[in-house]
Amino acid sequence: MIKSLRRTLGMYKKYRARLVISQVLVLISATAVIGVASLNQQLINEGIETGNVDVILSTGLWMFVLALVSGLCLSGTAYLAVFFSQGTGYYIRSYLYRKIQTFSFGNYDRFRTGDMLVRLNADVVNVQNALLYMTLLLLYAPFMLLVTYILTIINTPSLIWVLVLVTVVVLA
Repeated sequence: MIKSLRRTLGMYKKYRARLVISQVLVLISATAVIGVASLNQQLINEGIETGNVDVILSTGLWMFVLALVSGLCLSGTAYLAVFFSQGTGYYIRSYLYRKIQTFSFGNYDRFRTGDMLVRLNADVVNVQNALLYMTLLLLYAPFMLLVTYILTIINTPSLIWVLVLVTVVVLA
């Protein structure tokens, strides 16, 4: 498995900067989402409950800006994730084509062509999907969980047990 992982990462030596940029965009997007969630508290407590229209408008504007930043960053991440996913698919298909060309005719008699093509295509698509979701969610979910724990400890430490319980139930 380590050899396969090393080989896979070796394909991306030229594209490390893009991979780093995609993960930075993921973190910016997650931070913006957390900012929108924290502005909800200000909107309700200082704006809606007190009837302060200025706070409602300014908070709503900031929420819109953060949502826009999050959407743009996720769009950039999705673009880069598709780049990695499709590039990996192309690389694997090219490698497999070259490998199949080395087979003897006896191998073709053992494996039906249609079965071999379906199997190869399904495996490549599975690898592409795994890479796509890994690029999109590799840092997003752990970062959101970490920040959620930190904010819960800071704002309402008495409810940390609820968060721990929900985390255990979801991860189990």
